[in-house]
Formats: sequence, structure tokens, C-alpha cells
Amino acid sequence: MNSKNRNWRKMKPVQNLHRLLYKVGLGPVVGIIVLLLTTTGRKSGLSRTTPLQYELIDGKYYLG
Repeated sequence: MNSKNRNWRKMKPVQNLHRLLYKVGLGPVVGIIVLLLTTTGRKSGLSRTTPLQYELIDGKYYLG
């Protein structure tokens, strides 16, 4: 298994936690600054939500 796959496996639980906290309204309370990007699958039609960290620096937004 390469390092990219190992890193992804480590991040998946963190992403799930961010989604859950925002879903129940606690994301901003615990200081997690994320953008929840929701897309719809072209073939499946399923919606998928991915949390993305963002920062406002000198009036510009940066996604991480």
C-alpha cells in the first residue's frame, strides 16, 4: 500500500467527524472552520459531501 492510500485512510474518520458536527450544529461551536462541498454523482445520482478546510487571508479565500 502506498503512502497516499495510508494518508487517505487516516483522514476519512476526521472528515466524518466534521460532517457529523456540522450536521448537528456544533461545527462552528468547536472552532472547526470547514466548507461542506456537496456534489451529485453523474451516474448514481447520489449526493456526496466532503468537508474542506478554508482560510481567509488578505481578503482571499484559500481551500486546503
